[in-house]
Amino acid sequence: DTISLKGKTLSVSWLGNGTTLIAGGEYGLMAWNKRTGIEKILPSEEVGKIMQVFRGKGNILAIDEDGKLCTFFYNKMPHIICFKLRENSIWAMSTAPSNQIFAGDSGGGLFKCNSRSITATYPLHTLGITAMASDGKFLATSSDDKTIAIWKLPEMQVEWRSRAHRFLVNGLWINKKSLWSVSSDGNAKEWNWPDMDQKQVIQISNIFPDQKVSCQSIWSASNGKRVLVGTWDKGIVALEKHKPAFEWRHFQTAAKVIYQATQVPDMALVAFSAFAPSAAYIYDLQANKLYRLPIFHSTPTSLCAGRDHEIWYYGPGSIMQYRFTRGKDGIVHFSASGGMESAMDIGISGCLASDKQHLVIGNENGKVFWWNIAELEEHLSPPVSGMLTHEIPAINSGTLARNLK
Repeated sequence: DTISLKGKTLSVSWLGNGTTLIAGGEYGLMAWNKRTGIEKILPSEEVGKIMQVFRGKGNILAIDEDGKLCTFFYNKMPHIICFKLRENSIWAMSTAPSNQIFAGDSGGGLFKCNSRSITATYPLHTLGITAMASDGKFLATSSDDKTIAIWKLPEMQVEWRSRAHRFLVNGLWINKKSLWSVSSDGNAKEWNWPDMDQKQVIQISNIFPDQKVSCQSIWSASNGKRVLVGTWDKGIVALEKHKPAFEWRHFQTAAKVIYQATQVPDMALVAFSAFAPSAAYIYDLQANKLYRLPIFHSTPTSLCAGRDHEIWYYGPGSIMQYRFTRGKDGIVHFSASGGMESAMDIGISGCLASDKQHLVIGNENGKVFWWNIAELEEHLSPPVSGMLTHEIPAINSGTLARNLK
């Protein structure tokens, strides 16, 4: 295609969605889409002569002829900003009955809301709500106040609340009969679900003697025999139960913070989001191997499970959809599509609504975004396909005793 513009083009850059070209020059700034043509021109009378353009983290950066750095927002994907909960960041989300969601913020607020408003508030935690997990009958919430609370659904009656760890409780995971929690105290704990009798403590910190260990995220198999723990600066630890102890393997990752973990629905894969620097990882439960997941569209920091075989990654002004399949040879294949939305800022937490037709993301400024997935997919880039090939080998292994109750 040929684009006719008044004046010279001096710089171009593709946005993270892979379908929109940003061009700057004597005429100002222009956005052009492969499918629809010219989307918008900001004339030089408004923005000056643009010498260089760059794709930023969820925005567009441009340098004008006077050497000034300008920031432009790109808001193109269909969404509903339902409301702002409070000024606090939304740290955790979970699906709620009747196509609503639960949202917990950095101030300890717990809310139930639909796509338009808050429908209920539940004051209990005194510090930020760090994680949520639910089996549809009960909801677990953890907090920087060092407690875990169990809520009966749909009444939201508090069934149990107690101090669960010595320091901040950072992550939760439910399997059929157990709730797992991890903390900045370096421990992973297994609790009977939902009555919360403590079953065992795994001292991850013992793997790293004389070093401070902070556990951040966790996944467990339904039988409790395999556990994956993400940490703040020690990468990922994989544990497998062999009576009377756990055998462990340590994977050191380039990213310092393994922030969130979830299982890819209907697949033997566990996905991790990470930052410092931003990264994505996949643990293949069938092969017992950890892989770095290629990132094509932006810098994801968070994730949530989607529909079957699907994971959503999101970060500063961007969102990515990954779909996975496994070939007969056991190799895992993926396709990835992405899009850019400056208004989202930094997405921190997310979940699917119960109808599985809407993706909900909460950001650092207390805003909630509801996305109709079918409409959202129309605005994502054409998929990029690949295979999991970048294996990260374990650098150490050993045996770790279990402390029962």
